[in-house]
Amino acid sequence: SKKASAAKSDMRSLVAKGFHEPRLYNGLTVLVLNDPCFLKEAFWNAALDDFNAKGGVNFLTTNMTTSESTVRPFFGKALDESWCVNTTSTLWGGLGAVGIDEARVRHLGLFDLLAGEDLKRMVFEVQTSTQPPDRAYLQKLQQAARKMPQESIPALRQSLALLESVDVVAVTGGNPDFVSFVFNVFAPAQPFVERLVSRIRDGSLVYLGRSAGAMVGSADIGLTSEPNPNLLSALLLGNTTGLSLVGRCAVRPHFKSSWDVPSSVYGLLKNITVAMIPNGEGLQCMNATCKIVGSMSKQ
Repeated sequence: SKKASAAKSDMRSLVAKGFHEPRLYNGLTVLVLNDPCFLKEAFWNAALDDFNAKGGVNFLTTNMTTSESTVRPFFGKALDESWCVNTTSTLWGGLGAVGIDEARVRHLGLFDLLAGEDLKRMVFEVQTSTQPPDRAYLQKLQQAARKMPQESIPALRQSLALLESVDVVAVTGGNPDFVSFVFNVFAPAQPFVERLVSRIRDGSLVYLGRSAGAMVGSADIGLTSEPNPNLLSALLLGNTTGLSLVGRCAVRPHFKSSWDVPSSVYGLLKNITVAMIPNGEGLQCMNATCKIVGSMSKQ
């Protein structure tokens, strides 16, 4: 059969042949990291129409542990707009379209699971403030972020065990500055991120990043103007470094011509290659070779 024949071929040759089989991937287990959605109001506020957007997710459908009451005081106060796309849906280019079985999908928010209530509150305060935090507040926030609370250790072990059990990790779209903070600064998540990168590099795990998830997987997340600047200064201390899964390459998703000059200048200033990816396209990397694939590219 076509599927049996494909099973004997490596992925590179399948891609080269344009192989397509809607149920080829239905045996894979997927872990969706929803941290980029954490600062979106529609992810938490059930009074908004987009809370139940078709093809979207919210804190209930993704089994978040944070109480809505923690976020409620910040409703209507400059939380991120738009809703969070369900990465495994059959809509919006989701993995469901290639046969991923919803029963084999797991959802996780590292910050949701591992952060204490005080740190969560401080992050929401920074996100919704029009002024940068003062030095004392900044020091308090950074100290809280860089601690490994004893109460987080059991949940971290649970997260690591979950990571070992999956074939694909999908990082959703949303706020690249916040997810970079979680991946690169937030101490309780670091053992998870280190193992995530290790499995990606040894070829035992596929990383799939969508929008913000693609940016944080690249070398640099700086090519965005949407997040509150306070996040970059207070959470990241100005550091725009990503996970560097694709070498010295930064991703600018949703690329339009207005980003042409800024992307070129940014690449020169940072000494990195900028992959300018419009909607409908993706950056595919295998065995240290990357290329743009999708509906408009020559692949």
